[in-house]
Order: sequence, then C-alpha cells, then structure tokens
Amino acid sequence: MKKGISIIVLLVTLFGCQHKLYVSKTVDKKEISITDEFEPNPEMVKAIEPYKEQLDAQMEQFLTYNPYKLEKGLNANLANLLADQLLEAGNEIFNKKYNKQIDVALLNHGGIRRTFTPGNITVRSIFELMPFENSAVVVKLSGKDFMKMIDYLKEHRVGHPISGFSFSLDGKDLNLYLKDKPFDINKSYWVITNDYLQKGGDGMDFFTNPEEKIDLKLKLRDIFIDEFKKNDTLKVDLTPRYLP
Repeated sequence: MKKGISIIVLLVTLFGCQHKLYVSKTVDKKEISITDEFEPNPEMVKAIEPYKEQLDAQMEQFLTYNPYKLEKGLNANLANLLADQLLEAGNEIFNKKYNKQIDVALLNHGGIRRTFTPGNITVRSIFELMPFENSAVVVKLSGKDFMKMIDYLKEHRVGHPISGFSFSLDGKDLNLYLKDKPFDINKSYWVITNDYLQKGGDGMDFFTNPEEKIDLKLKLRDIFIDEFKKNDTLKVDLTPRYLP
C-alpha cells in the first residue's frame, strides 16, 4: 500500500509542477532613431566626461606627418605602405624570437577602412584605418600553396596589399620573384597575414592548412601605431608589386 501511495505522490509531483509555456504569436516592434532631438542626460554626461577627456587625449596622440594622398588599390601607396610595415615589424619579432625570416606579407583590400589626405596621422587615424581586432599570424606555405595564393591574387584584382614579392598579372611569363630571387615551387615560404585571412576569410583558403602556423599575439592596429611613429614624416615605397 505504501508503495502505491509513493507512486501516486511522485506522479502528482511531476505533473503538478509542470508549467504551461505561452508563446506570443505577434511581436510589437518600433524603431527608435537616436537623433539630435534626444537631449543627453546631464548626470550621465557629467559622469563620463573625465573618461572621455582621457580617451580623446590618447586618441589624438601625434604619430607622424603624412605628405601624401594615401589611397588603396592596385599598386596604391597605402596598400604598399601597410604591407611593407607589416613585413618589417613582423621580421623584427620573428628574427629575434625564432631566428627565422618572413618572406612576404599579404593583407586584404577590404580590411583598409579609410584613406588619407596630407596632414597629421594620429592614433585615432589608425583606429579608423583598421577598426577590427585582428592579430598578426605567420604561416609556412608550401610552394604549391604559395602558387594558389598567386592564382587568387591574379583572379581578384582589387590590389590586396602585398610586400616581399612581385609578379606579372597578364604577361606571358609569371615573373614571380621574392626579394629579387626567382620563386621555387619545391621550397616553402613564410607569409605574415592576419588571423581572419588565415582562417580562410575573403576566400583565402590557401592559408587554412599551412605547414606551420605561429601567432605573434599582436594586434595589427598596435603594430601599425608603432610603425607610423618611427619617423616624424611618413615615407612610402612606390615600387610596383603587381606588374603588367
């Protein structure tokens, strides 16, 4: 008898504790645009003002003077500049830490989010240039995967920033050279890029299965901030990388 009562109590407990789930069939929504008609909350403005002043001071730090109109695109000066800076900065770290040399650099055209007219470049400028949290990654590509990279660049002619190599887009011969040395498909090459591209971003699948991968654990933005402030006036190498 006690066993029967226990089962009844258990069933009552299980089914008696169940809650009905009500789901609304309609959802009311209203778009609220943040415009000038909304007055700032004075107390909130006063609370954040010290932090805003501190942040503004950091963002307006002078890095270098830019005498150029910097633009992105095929063999454009801004594309050359960023790829060269990434390769130079990456090698400073890579040589010291791993006693190895990075051969080339590749970034993506879409990752460059602003251009420049002549004038001062500040920390804020670099945040506007690259607002993402991408970090620098070095991968070792086989000669075959390196050629897949070249094929990709020949197909996507937007002027992805490259450094350390040049090749012909339309010539009868590829004329692929790395630091004035002909490319050897039987060798492997170290390439510095960002973590987004290394994971196959922008369709760059040739990066996803490298022979080796080393994360430098440095934000691209921080690298460029350090690079831009090395000289009081900016210098750009205009040597073409994409050849006829």
